[in-house]
Amino acid sequence: MFLGILLHAAIPYTKFPLPFWPVQDGARSSIFDVFLLVVHDFRMQTFFLLAGFFGCLLYSRYGWQKTAVHRLKRIALPLALAMLIIQPLVQSISIFAAAQQAESATAFFGEPVPIGDTPMAAAIHHLATGCFLQLLVHLWFLWFLLLCFAIMLPLAMLADRLRDRSIGYRWDTAARWLLQSRCRWVVLALLTLPFLLPMQNPAGPDTCLGWLPPPYLVAYYFVFFLTGWTLYRHRDLLCDFTGNWKQSLLIGNLMVLPVGAGFLYMVMKPEMFGLETGVQFVTPAKATLAVYTWLMIGGLSGLFLRYLSREYAVARWLADSSYWCYLTSVPLVVVLQYLALSWPVAAPLKFAAVSIGTIGALLITYQCGVRYTWIGVVLNGARVKRVRAKVVPPVMVEMEEAVPVLRAA
Repeated sequence: MFLGILLHAAIPYTKFPLPFWPVQDGARSSIFDVFLLVVHDFRMQTFFLLAGFFGCLLYSRYGWQKTAVHRLKRIALPLALAMLIIQPLVQSISIFAAAQQAESATAFFGEPVPIGDTPMAAAIHHLATGCFLQLLVHLWFLWFLLLCFAIMLPLAMLADRLRDRSIGYRWDTAARWLLQSRCRWVVLALLTLPFLLPMQNPAGPDTCLGWLPPPYLVAYYFVFFLTGWTLYRHRDLLCDFTGNWKQSLLIGNLMVLPVGAGFLYMVMKPEMFGLETGVQFVTPAKATLAVYTWLMIGGLSGLFLRYLSREYAVARWLADSSYWCYLTSVPLVVVLQYLALSWPVAAPLKFAAVSIGTIGALLITYQCGVRYTWIGVVLNGARVKRVRAKVVPPVMVEMEEAVPVLRAA
């Protein structure tokens, strides 16, 4: 979730402009192209794998009915509230910012800026017509989660009936082989590649901001969700699945990523290599980056199991706050990016200011106005304040113990 905030904060500063974003800054750096490529190719994939893992935990403990109710409370309800509260703010600010930059920003989240006498009039017209409800923007992942659970719960109930039959035995045997196989990352990459090939974005999965995503995009994320679900059922193999995590991170970032980035550069700049088109490198780029995705999932999972496998109060607090911070981050990110347009500083400094300002402000709002309120209950469940025990001086203790004796005397 926090990486999502950083990813959005970096978009205006890439060398290759992403025109769907409402703020387009003149200060740019290739650092952010690499950053977006890296984060985009493992962040949400890891998220859906973890969602499947803990979704199976819920299902195994409470059954499908309580799991469905729990997911409606934690996913569907926040989505509905955010569509009515956060989306109007996100889109009105984005329309205003894009309209103010008529020469550089002509769209907001892939949609043309509404026509109006002024930027404010365009934003008001957009809200008044209810068009803001057609765009999910950064909330798309909640809708995809609901779709994954809607697909998975019937499959899980069917699997319960088939588990003692030959087909169930074969599935579990194949799953256990895959989760501990040395070639698991390549096999998993091959399983996701067919759903990557139809996508328009050669640098990773497409992002659908509407309510009707293409089936191949839902299927792509469902592969990660299903892998996480299966991994929980065979969680005794978790250490095997994340084994050699150091090698996975090193190979992924020092070998696989540069190759994938090279193919991607040939796709986007074929004239640099004396080619008329780079379309022939699209499939190699997607295949290489698919391997990178799974290497990062395995590597990061092993890293966190190694160093965060026990309870830490700060880690728990950050994990709880991340949901709120991500849901409410985009309006503040866009505002800060817009305000930073005129700053005569380098792109990394603007990025740092936007990121620190956004995350810092949202963490304060979480602690002061969300964690122990009804909003926190909706997002994460009830949280109880920890009250520090009052330290009583030893002399006071002795005096209190002496009171009954004095009264008796």
